[in-house]
Amino acid sequence: MAQSRKAKGKQLVVEKRPCIWMTAGVVNFKLCDMNYDCINCRFDKGMGKKISEESHLEGVGVNWRKVFNELPPEKRYCRHMLNHHVGYKVCGNSFMCHKCEFDQMIEDEMATLDPVIPRGVRMIEGFSYPDTYYFHRGHGYAMVDYGGRIRVGFDDFSTRLVGLLDKVEAPMLGETVHVNETGWSLAREGHHAEMLSPIEGVVTAVNYKALKNPEMVNISPYETGWLYMMEPLHMKNDLKNLFYGDETLSWARMEISRLRDIVTEEIGPTASAGGMATRDIYGELPEVGWNRLTNVFLLTA
Repeated sequence: MAQSRKAKGKQLVVEKRPCIWMTAGVVNFKLCDMNYDCINCRFDKGMGKKISEESHLEGVGVNWRKVFNELPPEKRYCRHMLNHHVGYKVCGNSFMCHKCEFDQMIEDEMATLDPVIPRGVRMIEGFSYPDTYYFHRGHGYAMVDYGGRIRVGFDDFSTRLVGLLDKVEAPMLGETVHVNETGWSLAREGHHAEMLSPIEGVVTAVNYKALKNPEMVNISPYETGWLYMMEPLHMKNDLKNLFYGDETLSWARMEISRLRDIVTEEIGPTASAGGMATRDIYGELPEVGWNRLTNVFLLTA
């Protein structure tokens, strides 16, 4: 869906994911790369500061909400329309999304949408890594979802490493989880381990289906086996410290190599000759030891 209108004498083309400032006609062209998470957007803050400075009035600031409220009612497009989640919706709530029942309904639907479809999945010796996911060195992932929320879970390597779990425990709704501290815990056959949170934020949704059926985590960690969703507190800073794209692939190769070396050291070269990408590494190679595997790769010793 593409729309156009005149803005300050120039033709403005509204494309998929247009920035709020572009839709309001303040800038000629800017696409949103923050999933409409304006609160954490540097561009949004910069525009507000610039307009405030140009007004030459101390303490006067302008944001996209004020600009939008000056538009004709039929042009005050809801952000869910801009993001193509609904065909047509005009905002009638002064763009206070956190107070909007319609916004909350869409957010709830998006938060529980099942399954997630990862894009551009690349395979490294049998382990899968989606291009659009961020990965923590402790093998958790962060996926930027609609509205700037973060979906969190095990990466494919860690689910194969610990195998078929008896239990997974996630934080509760409303709980604040801190980056590089315990994000969730897991248990198998009397053994326990924890995994580090890749992102700091407040938990806004929990995938109770996966918690009740841990096999979903093992079989489909990126699609149906995600654990919980967060409202990030420092999204851009946290994401900078995670692996992404080609960085992920280089790191994954090193981790697989480390795993092969450990298995060879404990059992011999024959055990690792056929590859490591079984769905239950610990279950097939218990001699390596639960504690060694989780301490080395999950980093929560």
